[in-house]
Amino acid sequence: MPGVMPPPEARRVPLVQLVRLVLEASARALELHLETRGKFPGPCGGFEYEANQLDEVTLLAWRRHHPGMQLIRAVMHNPDDRTKIKLLYFSENYDEILYREELDDYAAKDSRLEMVHTLGESPEDWDGEEGFIDTQMIDKHIIMCGGPTMTISCLHSLRSLGFPSDAIFIYGQFGTEHVRKVYGRNVQLSGHRCDSVL
Repeated sequence: MPGVMPPPEARRVPLVQLVRLVLEASARALELHLETRGKFPGPCGGFEYEANQLDEVTLLAWRRHHPGMQLIRAVMHNPDDRTKIKLLYFSENYDEILYREELDDYAAKDSRLEMVHTLGESPEDWDGEEGFIDTQMIDKHIIMCGGPTMTISCLHSLRSLGFPSDAIFIYGQFGTEHVRKVYGRNVQLSGHRCDSVL
């Protein structure tokens, strides 16, 4: 799966591999060698972010949160950007937290990033949240990146909190279908630019 780079290195695409041997794509990715060239489709459902367009944004992420990392890196690498980010990040277990060291480093050095980790299976000494992202963890403008199960679950929480459908953006080609599945076929959807509806 493609990784994401901070803006100065946007021409490079490192691969971040979360191994799932049951998936054919993962099996093929394991056969790649360093410096292998390939084609990647996308962007799929990109969000056009500009510095200081939003005061706050909440990212709901599940395991593969590459679009969320792109946004976090853009903000963290721009000291003039005052946008505050709250990352609610679900992982099945502690070992599956992608970009853990980088995120911890950002959060320790920069008050613009607040992180909430939640685990499906937590170790005994875990003092973070447990289980899927739920209603009590969510606030403000919402951008989601993750699988359909978490997305649908979070959308139900957002709807119960009274979040309007046009204040929610979901990365990926099926984001609008997920919003419509929970909010209804004819709802108003958010735009892909942060200066439009959000």
